[in-house]
Amino acid sequence: MLWWQKHGEHQSHTEWRGLSEKATVQGLGNVTHIWPLKEMYCAPDYAHIVVSTLQETHVFRFDNASSISSIDGDKNTGFITDLPTIAVSNILRRTRNAENKSDYVDSRFVIQVVSKGLLLLEYDPGVRQYSRASELWTLEKFADPGKEGLWKGREIVAANINASQVVLALNWGRVVVLTLNVDDKRFIKLR
Repeated sequence: MLWWQKHGEHQSHTEWRGLSEKATVQGLGNVTHIWPLKEMYCAPDYAHIVVSTLQETHVFRFDNASSISSIDGDKNTGFITDLPTIAVSNILRRTRNAENKSDYVDSRFVIQVVSKGLLLLEYDPGVRQYSRASELWTLEKFADPGKEGLWKGREIVAANINASQVVLALNWGRVVVLTLNVDDKRFIKLR
């Protein structure tokens, strides 16, 4: 794995300096996506890497400047690792201010999207691992009452996560926009 930092921008191109190998992972083939994660959304440095292959997901932690270790952990309490990850990202925590308007504050929460649903995880700095903050949110949970059957058998085929929202593309041509109620640890369908 290579990490780099942007040194400066010029009129027609960006110059990259400091390209150096920080760690190597042997025997990991068919990689489709790689995402860096921080211990907290506003942390200055990345501390973990999520790697998705055609069949599964791997999670790695930077132990020091030249060492990386797997933290795949317990499949029932951490990341979903037996499926490819479609998207994963740190998110901010939404709160309400005195005027009842939204404010966004730093958080240890991460959202993982797989074909079957979404997972909210929280980083625990004491054990340096992520644990599930909620159960897997399947697509049926977003159905209007009485219409759960319309969502059965559907899968997420693409996703994007920003600081406070998740956009899902489903295999039947529908796009779903979600926000997270962190206090209740549940996703809310906006569209």
